[in-house]
Amino acid sequence: MPTGHLPVVSYLAVPVIGRNDEVLGGLFFGHPEPDVFGAQAERLVEGLAAQAAVGIENARLFQQAQQELEARRHLEAEKEAFIDAVAHDLGNPLAAVKGQAQLLRRRVQQGELESTRLETTLAAIESATDRATRLIAELADVVRLGAQRPLDLKPASVDLVTLAQTTIAAHSEGSRHEVRLEAIVPELVGWWDPDRLTRVLENLLTNAVKYSPAGTAIDVGIARVETEQASQAVITVRDRGIGIPATDLPHIFERFRRGGNVAGRFTGTGIGLWGSHRIVSQHGGSITIESTEGQGTTVTVHLPLAHAEP
Repeated sequence: MPTGHLPVVSYLAVPVIGRNDEVLGGLFFGHPEPDVFGAQAERLVEGLAAQAAVGIENARLFQQAQQELEARRHLEAEKEAFIDAVAHDLGNPLAAVKGQAQLLRRRVQQGELESTRLETTLAAIESATDRATRLIAELADVVRLGAQRPLDLKPASVDLVTLAQTTIAAHSEGSRHEVRLEAIVPELVGWWDPDRLTRVLENLLTNAVKYSPAGTAIDVGIARVETEQASQAVITVRDRGIGIPATDLPHIFERFRRGGNVAGRFTGTGIGLWGSHRIVSQHGGSITIESTEGQGTTVTVHLPLAHAEP
């Protein structure tokens, strides 16, 4: 026996048991003399163990309540930022509609109702209205998905190459980025919801443009791959922007989640990738992200081609 240590001849051990018979720990007592711990000592220690269990569980409940309170505060802050971003995004097309309408009225008042100018103005109003309509539809989907309800998909025959060309053309107009389409096949037809897939590609392109320096290229790829299980359509969107921090990557598809390097620098709702993930998943597909902070991001979408028209 080491010097300074007394031999333990008598000992008493009692478990600390919480709710649902969970063992939280134990109380251990030792004494160098024999037959020290009797029934009375055992009952006393059992009482101490019960009190210790209550104290531990109360501490757990307090910690859990603090965490839930902090989570609610964080969620409220995210919701507030989301509402601000939505108001900003909806304000842009509505302001464009108002401005074009005012311009059209002035031309009417001044007798300058030339057909080409009228057509251009009406086209701008139509484009802004379509943008606002898409935002409202996206908000309706956010509410539905937030309530854990599936989307009401409206599948139709869709050529993914044509859809990508149309979406890229809309983003390229007036853009300071070169958006390049690389389609390995001339067409790629599947049975999907065209509006929802357009929204997915728009979200990915919007992020690529927003988080990339002006003048850099954005590559969109469309391909068909064959696996042992089924044929798949693959969409890739690659940018050379600021990238996503490694600590944020595992959570990037969570609602209201944004990369830590964009807060305060770029406006956004934090629902684009979340909504895109849900849309792709409901189509039976998958979406993944590879990113290195400071070097860019590549988003890959896989969609099954086996789905045929009912």
